Amino acid sequence: MRLPPEAAEAARRRCRQVAQRKGRAPSDATRFLAGWVMGFATVAPETLDGPTVFALSRCRWPVALAFKRLQSRLDLDTLRTPQNSR
Repeated sequence: MRLPPEAAEAARRRCRQVAQRKGRAPSDATRFLAGWVMGFATVAPETLDGPTVFALSRCRWPVALAFKRLQSRLDLDTLRTPQNSR
């Protein structure tokens, strides 16, 4: 989906700043793609259209961040099982 003009320009500005810090210049393709948001879904387009996929993703994102925060704070990155589980 194409970003609104203000958001696209802000993304391009960030892209230029990052490239400048690395001593480079962003390519034309990079500057063009900075004005877009790409989403990938495994559902058929007939079932859910693009705007609906993005709306659902925006709803899901805070939940994913909350789980990530809980995992890091509660040290849940490893699976805890009994030693003699086999």
